[in-house]
Amino acid sequence: GVIVTTNELMQSFNNLLQDQEAEVRAASLKSIPGYCDLVGSSLFLQHVMPSLTALLQDQNLNVRTSLSASCMELAGKLGQDHTTIHIVPLLQTFLRDDSPEVRLKILNQIESLAAWMPVMGDTVLPMLIELAQDNNWRVRQAVIRAIPVLSEHMGVQYFEQHLMELYLEAYTDRVAEVRLAASVGLQKILTVCGVDHLQQRVLPRIKQFYERSNFYLIRITVLLALKTLAVDGASSALLGDITQLVLEGARDTTPNVRFTAASALADVSHHVDDATVQTQIRPCLTELAQVDPDGDVKYFAQMALANCG
Repeated sequence: GVIVTTNELMQSFNNLLQDQEAEVRAASLKSIPGYCDLVGSSLFLQHVMPSLTALLQDQNLNVRTSLSASCMELAGKLGQDHTTIHIVPLLQTFLRDDSPEVRLKILNQIESLAAWMPVMGDTVLPMLIELAQDNNWRVRQAVIRAIPVLSEHMGVQYFEQHLMELYLEAYTDRVAEVRLAASVGLQKILTVCGVDHLQQRVLPRIKQFYERSNFYLIRITVLLALKTLAVDGASSALLGDITQLVLEGARDTTPNVRFTAASALADVSHHVDDATVQTQIRPCLTELAQVDPDGDVKYFAQMALANCG
């Protein structure tokens, strides 16, 4: 029970956290969240937290990785106030760790703290913004994935002032996975910003990426992003903007862009009015299916026609 554990095993557990063998320390750290449940947050903070703090600079990567993962689980158990006081200083150290594995343990779970960001954002968010330029692409990807959720809690003004440029820059990242993270996040950005703000501030910039990029993969990223906005309930004005941009993609000089646009047009067709489908989308797909010089484009256009709304 709790009394026995507190009286007889507290010191033994701390000894394991300070064991000479790194494997023992790492294995013990994985039990931290459950141990907190067992003894309660008050005793945990008093007797175990000092040992965790001491492990921040451990030379073994597995130890630091286990510690960072356990701290993110602890945050949900300790609550906002204790997390702000005891866990956030540890997170700041983890986010500066030399190993991307440690940084990723925090970034991949940062959404669990999103609701508390209005309170702790001044300490955590500046570091996340800095990591958007990290040399490791997985770190950049994790930051871009987190931006829509963080923005949901911080609000549209914070997004525009601090996060929008980072999000948009990801469309031109040299790594495809980072660009894809940006395209997937656009629908959530719409939820955060609203249609008017998206059309006035975000879409024009994304359209510029398409029009000015000589790198066809960036143009594909734009089309994939636009496709995510074609959903039930989308405004006619937004759908009109999306349709025109994707139709432009269907006239691109690069076949890969054209067949991506063809697939996107099939998705868009299910959410626009029938007049748009009959007068703009179907004629475009029909032309691609019949006369495009690239066989892959013809194939995808034919598939799009078969699935057209």
